[in-house]
Amino acid sequence: MGDKTSATAYVSSALAMWLGAVDWNTVCMIGGLVIGICTFAVNWYYKRENSRIYRESVKTGVQADAPKE
Repeated sequence: MGDKTSATAYVSSALAMWLGAVDWNTVCMIGGLVIGICTFAVNWYYKRENSRIYRESVKTGVQADAPKE
């Protein structure tokens, strides 16, 4: 039992030390950048799929709405 409690104490103190040294402004800036890139990628993918479906519908003669920009 002593080994588990010692390990837990060491891990929690290391975590607290690491969290104290983190610059949260940088973390938030990088997080916002990652979210922005992910948003761009998702929008690009779905616009590409929408355009592909529209092109296929035009080729087959099916009436479809044009993709919105």
